Order: sequence, then C-alpha cells, then structure tokens
Amino acid sequence: MRAYTDAVKAVLENMPQAEKVPTYTVMLVIPYNLYEQTKLLIQEHQGKILDEEFAADVTISIQFLIEKFDAFNEGIVELSRGKNKAEIIETNPDTLFEILPEAK
Repeated sequence: MRAYTDAVKAVLENMPQAEKVPTYTVMLVIPYNLYEQTKLLIQEHQGKILDEEFAADVTISIQFLIEKFDAFNEGIVELSRGKNKAEIIETNPDTLFEILPEAK
C-alpha cells in the first residue's frame, strides 16, 4: 500500500497545477515591428497567447489574470508610444489558470 501511495504522490507532484481565477481575454492589434517586444511583455505579465493572426498587422488574443492586465496594457501603450492598447473582449470569473512555479 505504501508503494502505491508513494507512486501517486510522485505523479501528483509532477503534474501541472491550476486554480480557478478571474481572467480577461483581450485582443491586441500591433505592427510587425513591435511583435517580439510584445511577446516578451505578455510573458512578463504572465499572459497566455490564445491565438495570433498575421495580416497587415498582427492580431493577438491573450488571456490575463485580471490583476495583471492593467500593468500589461500600460506597457503596451508605452511601447507603442500611445498608438496601441489591448481591448477586453471577455471576462471570465472562473478560468482554470496554470499556477507558474514562481507563483506558488
């Protein structure tokens, strides 16, 4: 029985963990020259890229914890010198969001 318990415990410790948290799904349209810097800003604010569309500009759908969104949007406004900002397209009070190792 102990071996089984230890095996289950080891598997659970290595599984990704998530919690239900309030999130925004946002849409952002940026020029190509800001794409790489925008991706870094998304990572910095723990955003999750849901979709990217490459046309005349880049349209990115992103999910953020509500508490991280304002700082991200301020960063985008600063990066684009006021020309771009993300638009909230959905609010979800109970999103399963992966807990990142540094956030535990």
